[in-house]
Amino acid sequence: MPLNLSPICRCLLTLGMLACALPTASLADAQSPGPGYSGYPGRPASAASTASAAGGSGAAAAGAASQDDAMAMAGDQVAPPRCAAMPYKRKVLVTPFWLSQPSQAVDLRQMQGGMQDIFQQRLTRAGGWLTSASKQEVPFDLLPRYDAPVFLPNQVRLLGRQFGTQMVLGGIVHDISTEGETYRFTHGTDTRPGERKLEADGPIIGFFGLGLKSTPSLRHADIEVFLFDAISGSLITQRRVQAEVTGEILARDSQPVGSAGFMKTDFGKALGKVADQLVAAMQADAACVPFSARVTRVDNGIAYVDAGALSGIAAGDRFQFYRQKAGMQFIEPPGSNPGYGFGLPEDRAGTVTVRQVQAQFSAIAIDKNQAQPGDFVRYAPKPLSQPAAPDQTAADTAPQPDPNGVEVRKLNP
Repeated sequence: MPLNLSPICRCLLTLGMLACALPTASLADAQSPGPGYSGYPGRPASAASTASAAGGSGAAAAGAASQDDAMAMAGDQVAPPRCAAMPYKRKVLVTPFWLSQPSQAVDLRQMQGGMQDIFQQRLTRAGGWLTSASKQEVPFDLLPRYDAPVFLPNQVRLLGRQFGTQMVLGGIVHDISTEGETYRFTHGTDTRPGERKLEADGPIIGFFGLGLKSTPSLRHADIEVFLFDAISGSLITQRRVQAEVTGEILARDSQPVGSAGFMKTDFGKALGKVADQLVAAMQADAACVPFSARVTRVDNGIAYVDAGALSGIAAGDRFQFYRQKAGMQFIEPPGSNPGYGFGLPEDRAGTVTVRQVQAQFSAIAIDKNQAQPGDFVRYAPKPLSQPAAPDQTAADTAPQPDPNGVEVRKLNP
């Protein structure tokens, strides 16, 4: 009996006409809060590609977008380093990331821990860092209504002592919403969270799962990170980068965030590039922060500190010795929010020399009563000489005649 293909052809033709007639508005599901949302209440979504992010030094930097085949990215410009390269690797604790809108991550398994893994890998690859990770502990709370962090200096110092690190890294995923729609013919039963499928009904078409699938066409990635000094509890820098990603932007259930399969998707590659830019910015901001290690034990004129050969320390290295002043409170600017302070005052207690080094610790010879557990040794990198401004010439600074007979030296504005 010959097979009648007329019903199948008519069904496919109907699906094609339906695809052409459907509008291209954004999906109104739990995956996407709709156009106009990009992490801040009332800010249009298009601002994600042009918004500038505030650097950790407090100066506003203009957003610089870099175009890629599947993404457009904007964020802080990375300033050139102001200090010489650090000869020692600093220990940093990477904590799970806050999700500002958890409903946007319905297809992204283990988003909080996955971002933690991505930044650990990127920091290790950048060099100059020894990373560790916490399971649940975070250095700040999040106010969901305002999408803003509440800093906790005491919690930062506690994490530093608990995990033996000099710095603590935390982050917020402000926006990973989707928008727009693309349509394509498909078969099978693979429908990811955030997708919709219109299936044809029929004895043969239904068996093969033929239908029309609607998939989001664009996804936002708005990530902000905070780097804290675990000794004082103060904020060193905060950086933020936004990206708009197209292509394969929905994850499979078998590909948790940070896995090899996920990092091959367009959205995984975009998160990797965002992390690279944020790590480069943090590394430049922290270039002049001294290397520090804690005294964990004192025994018979020997102080043991929690950094060794893995940090690059060698026998014979010399460090400055510091002790926090007893009873002193956290120094904060007048009228500042809690947690935005400068740190704790310290006393310098001399210079010490490393006598013995093992992988995770070093032994330092000290004078009697010079050290106690909780003190610190430090190495400060030397500042780089700053070149003259390119538009500063001899004519600009030469003495200029004045009608009143007073010599005036013109300065470059």
